[in-house]
Amino acid sequence: MDERKLLVRFGTVIATEIRTRIWKMEQEENLYQLSQYPPAGLHELKGKYAGLFAVNLTGNWRLIIRGYIARTMEWIMI
Repeated sequence: MDERKLLVRFGTVIATEIRTRIWKMEQEENLYQLSQYPPAGLHELKGKYAGLFAVNLTGNWRLIIRGYIARTMEWIMI
């Protein structure tokens, strides 16, 4: 998703958090490394989102991702 679409869809605060969180994830090799930083709030999802993970953005906002290895992350906006 390009930056303009992020700003239009989510506003400045959430768009900034999304970009920051994705940048941090790109610096790591796997989810274990990401889970070592408390602000991430990495947790596995259940129910209809089983098999996916989420990281905290702000308040009730989460970025939902699939597990990843060696910088081949896939992220999903729901």
